[in-house]
Amino acid sequence: MVIKLLDKISTIIAREAYEANWVSLLSQRLSGSILSASQGWFGGAAAAEEIQAKIHAFSCFRNLDADETQHKLQDWPKCVEATRTYDPYTSMWLLEGWATRVIDSHFKTNLDFPWLAVSGAGKEMLSASRLALHTGAGMSFARFTLSRWTVNAQAPSLSAVIEEFLAVAGERALPNYRRCLVEPLGLVVRTLYSQLTSPISRLLYARSREDCALFWHGSGRGLYFSPLQMVPSVRLRNWSLDEAVSNAPGVEARANLLSGFFWAMTLVNIRHPEVVTYFLGSRPVEHWKPDAVAISDGVSAALLVWHHLTGDNAATEHFLGRVPYPAPGHLRRFWEDQIVSSSRRRLTHEYERLRRDDRIADIFRFQGQ
Repeated sequence: MVIKLLDKISTIIAREAYEANWVSLLSQRLSGSILSASQGWFGGAAAAEEIQAKIHAFSCFRNLDADETQHKLQDWPKCVEATRTYDPYTSMWLLEGWATRVIDSHFKTNLDFPWLAVSGAGKEMLSASRLALHTGAGMSFARFTLSRWTVNAQAPSLSAVIEEFLAVAGERALPNYRRCLVEPLGLVVRTLYSQLTSPISRLLYARSREDCALFWHGSGRGLYFSPLQMVPSVRLRNWSLDEAVSNAPGVEARANLLSGFFWAMTLVNIRHPEVVTYFLGSRPVEHWKPDAVAISDGVSAALLVWHHLTGDNAATEHFLGRVPYPAPGHLRRFWEDQIVSSSRRRLTHEYERLRRDDRIADIFRFQGQ
């Protein structure tokens, strides 16, 4: 009963945050007082840094200062160029948010999802931005699809709606980028339609293990962004994660959920690795060891995405080179042996192949080792 109530409250808050501009404005105003209040929180500075990072990422994603009249897909090259004037972290969230809003704007006058063609004189410059275009568009497309189904009494079955979503995603995505459109379905369901998690998971598993894996990876990302994960209480956050893991139907879904969760945590906090190590240190290392491969997969994949979108090696090196603060030796060893080693291996031996073959979307699900 408590679980269902918290889930419902979390969903209401998440929907309000997406729909209402005042939520973003309030978050921006509160961000200045976060650090001064941090001493009273469990987790201190690490908790404060994480909440500030989430507020900044969310504010950039919503970008209330953006000109709504320019939300057209053909303006994508202009947007990419404009975001280059910001620091890499801000630019990354602005770009994904712009992609979401441009598709939101499209759906106000069109029921069909657009073809995600990328054209323009600076096509080479646009190459890396394809990732943000598809993940942002995927969030808008999933939300539009599910919102129409839930309010329309005459709508087709959930199975038919999901089938159409997957078919259109495969048809309208750029070559090799279908995964980036499908994976956000899990994020949207987790945050806005959590009651549909199990039904959609069953539908996807019966249809395609690949799509089911993508769904659970997105669900893990969505879990990190849920309102419950904003609460500066490690106990409540661990409980929220444990509940989600226990409800994942099988080993593969569990691995993808955890990979997606730590992917999001890493990308939001890439400038503050102590946030990740603090969260890991909130429990004995033995608790994490059975899922070490999934955790390292999520962290390393997030670093690959960061490198692909920003090319900012300094942030990556800072993240990997930061020894967990004050942490017992077993956590330090876990960090070095699992997280750092996997990330350096993938950055050194895997990224160039993914970039060359334009296969960066392959990492949007648990890869294993």
